[in-house]
Amino acid sequence: MTIERKTLLRLAGAGAVGIVLMAGSAYVGATLARRDGGAAPRPAAPAPRPAASESADAIPDLVDAACPAIVAILLAPTNASAAGNSAAPGAEGPATPPTGFLISADGYLVTSLAGLTGESSARILLNDGRAFDGRLVGQDQLSGLALLKIDATGLPFLAFADAHFPRAGAQGVVLASLNGSGCLAQTAMISADFLAGRPGLRAFVEIRPALDPDVSGAPLLDRDRHVVAIAGLRPQSGAAPVSQLLPAGTAARIVSELLRNGHAATNRFGIVADDLLPELAARTGVDRGAVIAMIKEGSPAALAGLKAGDVVLSAAGAPISGASELSRALDTDERRVSLEVSRRATRIIFNLNDSAGAQP
Repeated sequence: MTIERKTLLRLAGAGAVGIVLMAGSAYVGATLARRDGGAAPRPAAPAPRPAASESADAIPDLVDAACPAIVAILLAPTNASAAGNSAAPGAEGPATPPTGFLISADGYLVTSLAGLTGESSARILLNDGRAFDGRLVGQDQLSGLALLKIDATGLPFLAFADAHFPRAGAQGVVLASLNGSGCLAQTAMISADFLAGRPGLRAFVEIRPALDPDVSGAPLLDRDRHVVAIAGLRPQSGAAPVSQLLPAGTAARIVSELLRNGHAATNRFGIVADDLLPELAARTGVDRGAVIAMIKEGSPAALAGLKAGDVVLSAAGAPISGASELSRALDTDERRVSLEVSRRATRIIFNLNDSAGAQP
């Protein structure tokens, strides 16, 4: 075979391969054109985000799940109002009936003490259409909390949040029931707390927007349906703004005492303390002690100048690591007790006298 013939054969083979490749490319192009209608290729659309839909339904789902544990409280009229007597000029009208929430399956519920008296009878309306007579079994004048009991079992209930202090910026939902036919819901954000504001005699968290006065005794719930604070309480030290809520840690400690004794265990020095939680420890500059949550007005602690948010480091020279230790230290026959306190990273000695009160 001559050199020219071999060269021609090689050229013919290469041409055949090129034709096959061109035909294959044309086939693939035609197939894609048919699938896309001849349009140019477009980028794929973003995958759907179910999280957005879940977020949109989160609050309604929370309300649906928690509302059965919210109760309406109807108070029996007093003898004066039943007789048609009008209020004296300038006197306040009848208090708005409080709402409340169940804390146990066997019928214990928490509400605001405002409007409740030892002689009042209360009708508790559940959101499943049932109604029960409620009786007052415990009250705490200092916080404004009341504990009621109805005779029922197998009830839905809400739990207090685990030991933590609500943080500014956290979102929540306030739930109230006025007539046992559903719940009023209001979303709110914790905007500040008693450490960030002016020092006073009680711990609180403040929320925005401001709440309606009808939510007296209503819980503020987190996304897990836990109670993080209670709204609309009227403490002994005066009517608090409805936007200032009692934190769950302090409320749970008081409710626990009400369940055991019918009244909160306020010592004669007038202090209600709580454990120093990590959230508060980081802001107070100390890592141990008992933080003062509430102080009774006119008590030795108030007269001595103690404020909510002060951290007790020692009592009568003995180190304090928590609220229980402080309670034991103040449960004494001694009429005077010396407390070492941290206030905004400054250590101060306060001398409490249960009869006169002493300045630090």
